[in-house]
Amino acid sequence: MIILVTGASGLLGRAVVDTLMSRAHSVRFMSRAVQPPSPTQATFVSADLATGRGLPDAVDGVEAIVHCATNPRSVDAVDVAGTRRLIELAERSGMPHLVLPNPVGCDVVPSRYFRAREAGEGVLTSSRLPWTISRFTQFHQLVWGAAERAARRAIVVVPAETRVQPLDVVIAALRIADVVEVGSSGRLPDLG
Repeated sequence: MIILVTGASGLLGRAVVDTLMSRAHSVRFMSRAVQPPSPTQATFVSADLATGRGLPDAVDGVEAIVHCATNPRSVDAVDVAGTRRLIELAERSGMPHLVLPNPVGCDVVPSRYFRAREAGEGVLTSSRLPWTISRFTQFHQLVWGAAERAARRAIVVVPAETRVQPLDVVIAALRIADVVEVGSSGRLPDLG
């Protein structure tokens, strides 16, 4: 299959690219960078969800899209409007299956970022595209990074009911690759 991975230079995107490549798929590594962030066997494509630059070429002729791109600092431009832009182009370019990984709890956690991620789901589910949504708990690297940042302070306050159930990013990438190969599956059970 020809598969576009948005946000391919990120933690999940890179794992998805590697997994799909190991299964002999033709992968388009999409990043807003003008050159690949590091060597990759995937076909690099420079595109920006916030502006639309390069998106028509990135989407053209693909059979599936794994939409890993996100930007917590520009949620409206990337996670909502960028997702809408990507879907509109995909609808005009062959109706590929779009897989959207999202965080568990994006429908209940009261943060601007999570609300934008949920809004992206709404854009997808109201589209004409075949789609799959797979929600994952936070990845080990993200939980560890948050703990390291917190530990720099003299005092760290953590509510007693705080719980984490991190997931290995490779497990998430394997699920995504399986779903790409199976086809549209709707909303999958949360994975953590």
